Amino acid sequence: MVTIFSSGVPLAPSAHAAPSASLRNAVASARATSCAPMQYNPIVEQVAEVSNRTSDNWLNKVGTHYPVTDPKSGLKDLGYGNDLNNIKGQLLNGAANTEDGAIHGVILEYVYDKFDDCSFTDFGVSMIHDEQAGFYLSSVVVAGHY
Repeated sequence: MVTIFSSGVPLAPSAHAAPSASLRNAVASARATSCAPMQYNPIVEQVAEVSNRTSDNWLNKVGTHYPVTDPKSGLKDLGYGNDLNNIKGQLLNGAANTEDGAIHGVILEYVYDKFDDCSFTDFGVSMIHDEQAGFYLSSVVVAGHY
């Protein structure tokens, strides 16, 4: 049993998750050259994983809480910053029948909107393969400080 932030939401093991080097590389290379590269951050990745897991649980009807949609409180709870007013965070999601499709979904949906915002300095990713449902869920959290 895993606890989400301080809310105590249990997570059922309905699918397996593994760090996705392909997703991590796609996010790192999607950043505009006018901005400094975003840096991988394990705290931000933990928030992406929790968000993705709650979405997977909700879709499989085993979740008791609505999926995480705003990563800022999770970032604060895990020590990314002390003040919610100083934390900038955005959750980006994709889903498809293949891992590549889920990666392309999240990158194509958000590349011009979020990745080109130079105030996002850190990122974390999660990829879940739900074998029972036959799809991949990708989550990317981009974060920074005001």
